Amino acid sequence: MIEKKPKLIMLVGPTASGKTGLAIQLAQALDTEVISADSRYLYRQLNIGTAKPTQDDLTLVRHHLINCADLDQPWSIGEYKAEAEKIIRDLNAEGKIPVLSGGTGQYIRSIWQNWQIPELEADDRMRSILEEIGEDIGFEKLYESLQVLDPEAAGFIDFQNHRRIVRALEVIFKTGIRFSQIRTKGTSLFDTLTIGLEWSREELFQRIDARIEQMFNEGFLDEVQDLVDH
Repeated sequence: MIEKKPKLIMLVGPTASGKTGLAIQLAQALDTEVISADSRYLYRQLNIGTAKPTQDDLTLVRHHLINCADLDQPWSIGEYKAEAEKIIRDLNAEGKIPVLSGGTGQYIRSIWQNWQIPELEADDRMRSILEEIGEDIGFEKLYESLQVLDPEAAGFIDFQNHRRIVRALEVIFKTGIRFSQIRTKGTSLFDTLTIGLEWSREELFQRIDARIEQMFNEGFLDEVQDLVDH
């Protein structure tokens, strides 16, 4: 007898496409809960600039994996995947089909494709050295090094994401294995329905512009200054 896989709804789409609002509506209609797939929502100090769901939003529907850590407690993608999978199973056991929604593609794909992520302990000394090198020569130079050592990883890592560039190089130097090769795809663990949101470029740019204006009106500059000061 084939065991039934837990069910999952994945809601994906570009920035400002309306994922947050639709996820809440879906969860209300289905009497279920939302699981965030946004790496920035994990951190309590990041709110306005990340367009995190408001307190009113969070009271409408229960959300998971939001405000879980402080900025000095970074989560690895392996930690996120393990926790998200546990929540998905727990909600299915309660008879609920959770809505996984967010803008971090790596998080979405790690669940959808069941990435096999080896547990690699952080090498704080090597990481500090790489960060110092980045500060000295510029992180764009570190990114160029990653392009040479692991072009595939450079293709899916944002050149402005200094932390992930350092992490990728740390793994390469520590293990001798390309960062892109340490994660393999496994058999999907869930019975998944994927809903994608799509807008015309003109409409999407208008929505993004409106979001940015709203962020500044809500105090985005003050939030950034507070982060810098602390």
